[in-house]
Amino acid sequence: MAKWNNLPVEILEAVLKGSSKTDVLQCQLTCRSWEKSCIKIAYKQVNLFSPSRIDAFVRTIRTSTKMHGVYVTDLFLGNHFGTTMKDWDPLNQFNMLVKFCPNVEVILLMPPCIAFYQQVMRERFDGNWKKLRAINSPNKPEELEYYNAIIMTMQEKVTFITIGDQTVYGPDKSQPELYNKMLSNLENFNNLKQLNIVYHTNKGITQYDSIIDACSTLNEINIVLYPLTESVDLGEDDYQEIQPNTNITKLNIKQVIHSERTIGYIMEKFTKAEILHINDKYENVPLLDLVVQAPTYSGDFLDRFCTYLKARKFIRADNLFAQNMDEVVHYLTTHLCDFELRIPLTIHDFSDGLAFTSISLNILNQFRFISLNCVTGDTSLPFLNVLDQGGRDLRKLLITNEGVSYPDRVRLQRDFNELVTGAYLDRLFEACVNLKHLTLEKMVLIYCREQAAINRSIRHLLLKDCSIYGPIFYQLSVRLPELRILTVENWKNTNPDGRKKADRRLNFFFDMPYTAFDYLCLKCDDSPEKEVHPLFYVKLSTIEGEFYFKGSSYTLDFISAAVFRTQVSSTKTLTIQIRCKCLRRLQLSGWGMNHFYRIP
Repeated sequence: MAKWNNLPVEILEAVLKGSSKTDVLQCQLTCRSWEKSCIKIAYKQVNLFSPSRIDAFVRTIRTSTKMHGVYVTDLFLGNHFGTTMKDWDPLNQFNMLVKFCPNVEVILLMPPCIAFYQQVMRERFDGNWKKLRAINSPNKPEELEYYNAIIMTMQEKVTFITIGDQTVYGPDKSQPELYNKMLSNLENFNNLKQLNIVYHTNKGITQYDSIIDACSTLNEINIVLYPLTESVDLGEDDYQEIQPNTNITKLNIKQVIHSERTIGYIMEKFTKAEILHINDKYENVPLLDLVVQAPTYSGDFLDRFCTYLKARKFIRADNLFAQNMDEVVHYLTTHLCDFELRIPLTIHDFSDGLAFTSISLNILNQFRFISLNCVTGDTSLPFLNVLDQGGRDLRKLLITNEGVSYPDRVRLQRDFNELVTGAYLDRLFEACVNLKHLTLEKMVLIYCREQAAINRSIRHLLLKDCSIYGPIFYQLSVRLPELRILTVENWKNTNPDGRKKADRRLNFFFDMPYTAFDYLCLKCDDSPEKEVHPLFYVKLSTIEGEFYFKGSSYTLDFISAAVFRTQVSSTKTLTIQIRCKCLRRLQLSGWGMNHFYRIP
């Protein structure tokens, strides 16, 4: 115990900082000499989001002799004090927090209100909370003026601020005078680390070039630029010379970025940015303008863009449109994402007939993913036009349907087959001549087109949560002669019209006579309402003959054809019929079992 008492305070506090609050409070009981250090660490940040916790904490700091409140630097509160000055703090709790927590540096109230900012301003004028360096940004435009007034009193210490003419999109209620006043005083903030800008303008981000350079301590900037009118200025940003900024390490831009020149500015300006997020979702921008007036990216630009992206730790770029989307996809998947592509497909209400594709990039260190977002409001699949040229070198492809189900009126249209029945697969097989791994998720597979497209590269096919009409497996077997691995997961049996099949029998038939399987995996999600099947039965037809098996949780044993036929007619027995060239391994996951079976 004596050695514990002599532990240096610096070492003790370093250990405690890496511990949870519960562990710190437990350490307080372990050794009396640790008590002060434990209280100092445990009460550095206090979260009081419920009335009962606020009441308990106020009672503690008022009655305890340990002076817990002097150690509080970060105070996070739920707004249970009121919303107007008339009804503000009826229980005198906020005043007690100010009195007994004099060293607060960060104060956050969720949600904020005008009365909160007025009260904090009053405390500042009375000489309280002199160390305050951060306060949460306003949620409503009417709070901006009061927030700005507080920030101006914290110029020497404040570390992050929000300046803008509005808090959200709303040009009719913008307050440019508040924005301009804060902008003109920005160089007086000597300790600013993070700057958030919200502004309505048709100008690009280069208007902030000199402002960014003027704040020498700045290392994070978030810019949200809303267009003034319901149109997007697709012109290029106007700049001549660029002075690289080596201080900014985190950049988030929410604006329509629609030219090589603007992205080029970002790459040349923010040379040390490790975290980059651009082109987040934006309001009041006509989608048709983005699609029709999309730029054409040159090969030289794509080369520089890939080099820049590879040097970042985290990148997220959304809603990138291009006229030459096939070239962009081919270049990015080849040089950046190891020949891998994801296609999220969204099918909406078919009212406007607009169909388009855009790109999203996600990079986390060495994990790099590119998504070709496809939205269709008619009976076309625009990603097929991109894959015709852009998919020739792909090795891995995932297509997932994130849209709604198909309305009945669409089922009667002539091009419905191309859209949902599986006829698109032949175009995909023709385009992706080097594809090894194909995943289809939540897609409809009914039948392919009459002219088969043979693809000799695909070896692994994963069908997840798909609606499948049984005969499609035969057509896939014809088209994929080199297929070796098939995984079918949580599928729904459908009728030829795409509607779910009413037959609930657990009798599955995989007719793939031209496929030599190394591995066939069948999965379903176990749920409480699903029955557990301790036994299942398999009929396997290969070039060597017909074989019948009875399977349990661990074994697969031969049985006679007669035994199998008696089980097929049962509505409660799991039976599987497989026709293929050969099958080496079978896996069943679900139905109360999860096991590999080597075929005898």
